[in-house]
Amino acid sequence: MAIKKIYISNYQLVLLVCAQLSVSNLLTLPRGLAETSKQDAWISLFFPIVYSLLIALVLFIIMKRMPGQNIFEISKSLCGKFLGGVLNIIFIVYLFCDLVINIRVYADYFSTGILERTPIEFIILITIGLIMYFGSGTIEEVARIASLFYPILFIVLLLLPVLLINEIDMAKLQPILARGSHAIFKSGLLGVGSFGDIVVFGAFLNNIKNARGFYVSMKTGILISGFMLIFELCQIIAVFGHITASKIIFIGWFLVQQVHITDFLDRVDLFIMSLWLPNVFIKYIILYLAILIGLASFTKSKSYKEYNGLLACLVILVPILSFDNISEVINSYTYGIVPVTLFVHIVFFGVILAALVIRKSNVAQIKDRWKHGRFVWISLFLCTAAIYLNDVVSHKTGMNGIILGISFTFFILLAMVLSIREFSKLNRDPN
Repeated sequence: MAIKKIYISNYQLVLLVCAQLSVSNLLTLPRGLAETSKQDAWISLFFPIVYSLLIALVLFIIMKRMPGQNIFEISKSLCGKFLGGVLNIIFIVYLFCDLVINIRVYADYFSTGILERTPIEFIILITIGLIMYFGSGTIEEVARIASLFYPILFIVLLLLPVLLINEIDMAKLQPILARGSHAIFKSGLLGVGSFGDIVVFGAFLNNIKNARGFYVSMKTGILISGFMLIFELCQIIAVFGHITASKIIFIGWFLVQQVHITDFLDRVDLFIMSLWLPNVFIKYIILYLAILIGLASFTKSKSYKEYNGLLACLVILVPILSFDNISEVINSYTYGIVPVTLFVHIVFFGVILAALVIRKSNVAQIKDRWKHGRFVWISLFLCTAAIYLNDVVSHKTGMNGIILGISFTFFILLAMVLSIREFSKLNRDPN
């Protein structure tokens, strides 16, 4: 009996990307960015956004040339059983490290901010028990959860400025772009480590029907996630200031705790927590399933469920044994993952793209309809121009920084709107 092919829709992919990038990064990433680029931390997110868009483009090219296979199968098809296996091991180890660090960050946050008397071992055990349950399922089940929970969380986070109106001081965002593009680019490298795990969707290339649909959906999800993080970072700086934001570890959640609706509703953060948690688990489950699929690529059956128990045990033990305190966890999450991400991406995709060129696949040449998406890239180019133009004119008057900051915000918002418009056209005309 043939196994029914599992597919997810373009809309579900957009929401999965949003949950992957925006939700967990809201917790601690703002601290690292504020520590490096001060009040311009929100602008520094532009570089990881562009980096993840380039990764999505690379995955699109690979998928177009090698349809119907996930990234693990593609690496073996292009590079052979031995070299492809080595590349897959590198990729799996990278995803495993990313999962371990993220789970430990989450567990430390819960043990210090929510369940203060609960040992961190029990928090990790319960979390992995839930993830293990979904490890016996498919990506389609995770996509359905994302379709339910992420839109609600997105709307709630958009309403935060209204709830924090008495706490926001826009003067704390100034002077805009005063530190120059060098500091913003340096800070943006930290975001590359957090946005770099967008490569996890390479494990699910065979669950998407159309290559162009995959690319447009990924691009839309990345831009929505980037805009949401920029939006939240602006609020963090405007409420706390960059000095305080750079010293509080879980600054993203401290922002939510500032919401007080009269004296009787001063724990609104607990309600938002009930929406935040499912979306965080979505990211962990996606990473977990990708690792299982990678392990299954070494077997003939291609069934990953037999590795579920073993992987769950490793993910329970490694976060507990690898870190002594919360400082090590945060440093690994903020700084340590960056060189690992860049190394793995360069090696893995460099070899695969080189193999594609050498092999000269018989698949038809890539003819993406760039006319639908070229204005998105033009908007991103104008964002880059606004950042670097400030190096030329910022010494004249602080008003230039304000104008260029507003221009940057307008163009990044325009890029998101144009991408959503492109996504809508794709759903009406999938061909």
